[in-house]
Amino acid sequence: MSNELQIFNSSEENYKYLAELTGAQVRENIFLPRLAVNRDAEDEEGNVQPLGHFSISRQNDTPLFSKECTLRVFINAYQYQEYSPVEGKYTHRSVIIKKFSEEAFDTKGTFACGKVPNKQRDTLSMEELAQQKNLKCNRLMYGLANFDGTDTPVVMKLSGSNFLAPQDAFKAIEKQKHLYFQHNLKLTTKREKKGTNTYYVVQVSPVLDVTIPFTEEDMEIFRMFQEVIDRDNRYVMSEWKKAKHDVVEEYDLAKELAFDFDDEVKV
Repeated sequence: MSNELQIFNSSEENYKYLAELTGAQVRENIFLPRLAVNRDAEDEEGNVQPLGHFSISRQNDTPLFSKECTLRVFINAYQYQEYSPVEGKYTHRSVIIKKFSEEAFDTKGTFACGKVPNKQRDTLSMEELAQQKNLKCNRLMYGLANFDGTDTPVVMKLSGSNFLAPQDAFKAIEKQKHLYFQHNLKLTTKREKKGTNTYYVVQVSPVLDVTIPFTEEDMEIFRMFQEVIDRDNRYVMSEWKKAKHDVVEEYDLAKELAFDFDDEVKV
């Protein structure tokens, strides 16, 4: 008996249902390898690594490298981060959202880590504009990467010049009224240079001539990705609530002090 799920038809309702599909409860200790473009000529032990190749980090194991690969995207999402030049690391992040219309609660107790859209920055001071450079929006693609015939569940983070890399490929898939996981994306890189800075731009093209069936195993992978997102979002929301609680306490204290001061003035 085929294990393919008979879930796709011409129904617009069916299409929207799957597009909005979410997962179940979290399974603990899920390690999700990261698919990235290697920018390090050597690892920490001095071993040579191929620049501009895709890599998959594996828990307690050596990374895999490939000049090109395919990625079958199950979930396309976004997350904001704030970088601290003083600490040399990212110190705050938002919940992972799937649409920009969603509220991006963050660990600071604000939204989107304070990032302001470009078209709304005219009123910002020079100091505020400088701070905006420390904020970034990442595209997070959860899917199955294939280097050598083996599918590996991964997450790929794209930002900066690579943020829009898969946009045209996604539009091509959507034009067929298909979901992202019905097609592979072929990934390659292109070496670019700006001044003394060398970087690699991700090139994405959809494989439209092959439609991939959605199976019961795929549904389980889909749930696993959603569980990873849910787990991260629960942490961010707990930090958001802590930060908001502190703000509320400070606000209430300020009101109390103001009230006392008013009484003293009246006396």
